[in-house]
Amino acid sequence: MAFAAILRGVTSDLFHVPAHSIAVFERIHGLRVTVHDLAGTLWPILLPDQFRHSRDECSAVKNSAAGQKCIEFEVDRLRGEIADLPNGRAHVCHAGYVEWVVPVFGERQLELVLFAGVRAPADDLACEVRPLRLPVLGPKSPLPVGEQESQQILEHLRQLAARLKQWTIDFRALGTGLTAAGPVSAAQRAMTIRRFVAQRHPHSVRLEDLADELGLTESRTSHVVRETCGRTFKQMLVEARLRTSMGLLRHSGMQVSEIAARSGFDDLRHFHRLFKRQTGQTPHRYRRTSE
Repeated sequence: MAFAAILRGVTSDLFHVPAHSIAVFERIHGLRVTVHDLAGTLWPILLPDQFRHSRDECSAVKNSAAGQKCIEFEVDRLRGEIADLPNGRAHVCHAGYVEWVVPVFGERQLELVLFAGVRAPADDLACEVRPLRLPVLGPKSPLPVGEQESQQILEHLRQLAARLKQWTIDFRALGTGLTAAGPVSAAQRAMTIRRFVAQRHPHSVRLEDLADELGLTESRTSHVVRETCGRTFKQMLVEARLRTSMGLLRHSGMQVSEIAARSGFDDLRHFHRLFKRQTGQTPHRYRRTSE
């Protein structure tokens, strides 16, 4: 089955589409997809590790003396070149690994950068970008990739990028409240709850606000949230806020106090306590080690 056809067949649950689509790509190619989400749309949707270059090979380089070169190559240099790369590219990074990168642009600016990797370059691989190779520091050398396979991987990553771009458009177009006539299904309520949390968590919201969205009493809303989402409303809010704070720590230069406020936390000490409980790190340490 063609890759595009597989993507078209993903779950109809809008909130599962990004993770499922990425998993399809990873399963087909045996590569890890990393998302640099500059707009923050996917932060409350995907698991935090999806935003980090967490393969063993990458971690070995990042934790070495050459770690700063990763930031310079993958962030500083690449984002300066990305406007001229609307179709993406395959390149060999400074550590000697092959990875594929495709940007996703919104109406006016870069919103996502998708990375897939890593492989070793075969002799016939045609890459214009080949920085001075450093010793490969990973636990083992990945499989080599030639030009034909590289082009296939790049095309599939473009299709994944198109899928995620359409998802962001659909997500932002979601309406508010339940307006369907007749009985409301559990799936409709779950969609409304998750949309509400994903879009409203950076703000001060209460269970009664969600109850208004669902057209239910607060007591009934509390039960429905547990029944359809498997967690309490408070747990869902905290999870989304922590994920957003992780994204801001990775991709912004804001002070931690501002990040806490932008993520929906109105108590800085409470934010620090929850963040460390969730990640095992303080926000400051997470920022230093997250890329």
